[in-house]
Amino acid sequence: MNPSAISKLVVAFSVVGIIFLYWISTLVAPVKVGIEEIPNYEGKYVDVEGVVSDVRIVSGGSCVLTLRRNGSSVDVFVRGGEGLDIGYGSEVSVVGVVRLYEGEHEILTSADRVELLNSSEVVFVPQLAALPQEYVGERVRVVGTVSRLYTNVFYLEGGGAELRVMANASVTETLDEGEKIVADGVFEYDEQSFRFELRLLALSCEQIKLWKGEANLGSI
Repeated sequence: MNPSAISKLVVAFSVVGIIFLYWISTLVAPVKVGIEEIPNYEGKYVDVEGVVSDVRIVSGGSCVLTLRRNGSSVDVFVRGGEGLDIGYGSEVSVVGVVRLYEGEHEILTSADRVELLNSSEVVFVPQLAALPQEYVGERVRVVGTVSRLYTNVFYLEGGGAELRVMANASVTETLDEGEKIVADGVFEYDEQSFRFELRLLALSCEQIKLWKGEANLGSI
């Protein structure tokens, strides 16, 4: 075979190789979808954006995020996601595989496939419960549902975890069990009772709204 023919053959194979690689990349590249479209992509690799409305810490150092956008929601199981630096109202992008779990569609992914787009300073009760030493002595804002009420103490619940909050009677008498709030205070460790607790400085029910104009979370 003459050199000219060999050169043409090399070029032809190179072009075919580039086309093949592009074709392969279209198969593995995630499809950009909206949360409301998730049920149509079971078994597919997707890229979805949403605002974090809940976090649940599960076994094995993983967590489950609930994302909301435009009135729709989806759970995201994140392997190794226990230490993710996200909060209530954080906007994230998630790349993962859609699967059917206990009759509901969810996204299965890993911590390195969760990208923070816009941050929030509000944390969840299970985040405090999982890594309390990281917050001791710090002023934190935490979101949760009022589960128990007493004269100078109330409890916030979320994701199976509960937080004791020290407050004045003038505050607790304004709250109702089942109400979702953002509590702002100093996270402390009580050496006498051997437990972590939040010493309340301020609270807000008006902050229970998703960023980016989302619906009121109190109705979730």
